[in-house]
Amino acid sequence: RAPTRTRADVVFVPPSESASGRLTRLPVPVVAMFAIGGKKDQAKAAALRAAPKSASKTSGGSVRPSNHPKLSMYTETPSADISLETFEAFALDRMRVLKAIDDGLSRGKKPAEMEQLMNEETGKHLKITDVVPGDFSTLGGAPLSKDEVSHFALRLAYCRTEELRRWFLLNECQLFKHRFNKLDAYAKAAFLEEHDMEYKPLKPETFAEKRKGISEVLHGIMKRDDAEKILNAGASGFYAVPFEEVADLVRGRRVFMADGEAYVPRDQLTSLVVGAFRASLSKSLAVASRRWAQHVAGEERERLAPVIVSLSKRYLGRDFGKPGDAGERGSVVTLKDLPSAAKTSFPLCAKNLFDAVRREHHLRHEGRRQLQLYMKGIGLSLEEAMLFWKTEFCKKIPAEKFEKEYAYAVRHAYGKEGKRVDYTPHT
Repeated sequence: RAPTRTRADVVFVPPSESASGRLTRLPVPVVAMFAIGGKKDQAKAAALRAAPKSASKTSGGSVRPSNHPKLSMYTETPSADISLETFEAFALDRMRVLKAIDDGLSRGKKPAEMEQLMNEETGKHLKITDVVPGDFSTLGGAPLSKDEVSHFALRLAYCRTEELRRWFLLNECQLFKHRFNKLDAYAKAAFLEEHDMEYKPLKPETFAEKRKGISEVLHGIMKRDDAEKILNAGASGFYAVPFEEVADLVRGRRVFMADGEAYVPRDQLTSLVVGAFRASLSKSLAVASRRWAQHVAGEERERLAPVIVSLSKRYLGRDFGKPGDAGERGSVVTLKDLPSAAKTSFPLCAKNLFDAVRREHHLRHEGRRQLQLYMKGIGLSLEEAMLFWKTEFCKKIPAEKFEKEYAYAVRHAYGKEGKRVDYTPHT
């Protein structure tokens, strides 16, 4: 089999079918997809894994057990074999959750509405308790978590550019914050202990010195009785942390700052943890970006790289051109519906392109491609799409020129020419 692997590797092997038709592991060398580094990095990861845990983390006496599932900081890459099909399916499920979060934020949903949205989406696509079905496990024998596999898959997909990293970081932090808030007090304490987040309360003399400024901030953001209740907790009710660890509180002017430190009330612990998660993930994305350029993009050009590149461009909305669950086609758009649909339902980019082709009877290549795929996505058939483009273009050019120079591109967008790929609309 493959050479010895450490926790610094995640290995994905194309599935093989046995005589019984069940998924089996391939008896061929495997290739590390998420190598954190070279031999030194892998040796360090192996040493950390083999090192005994501290007594406080193994005795179980300091933190009461909790029934809540374990929340991950995604600092250790899982080591296991998994098929590319499962890898891609898990990544798409997580992307559905993150895109729903992004859509909710862009629509200005209130916190309660966002909580309901994330509960629904994670319940459908990404329960934290989900594991990889079948005989898959980590090197330590634990079940392989769908949550961790999907996170590291999208980490690789969204590490390639600054814009992708920013989008992934924002929405992953929202998902992490939602999950952390759902933990009970004992689960939160266990999480902080496991990840060495030992936030210390203020010293009494420091609290006395900063009390006036803290009081002014609290009275400015909440009712007087609530502010006094927090202040009465004294020094033990506040933590002094570097201000960059609670960027959301600083941005919302909900915390007192002095000398580069933010004085955070105990009930704002979530912001501290999310800040630590953000810093860790941001650093990991930068590392993944370098690894992508140095190893994966070249070594996996034919196998994994195309899957990874396509993930960040995948359209996950409803395809109105395909039959629904009961076999019928839903709200399929026809040629005669296009003018009214463009006025009332098209997104602004598609509406501008549609109006331009109706006005100029021509579009440049990229514009044509975008509008062709959008029309395909809303359910316009190939025959009616061809009629639309031919009718508009032939107001300026002969029909023979259209057939020679433009008809092929329409058929290609519908997967009827070239490699016959089922292209999806741009997002």
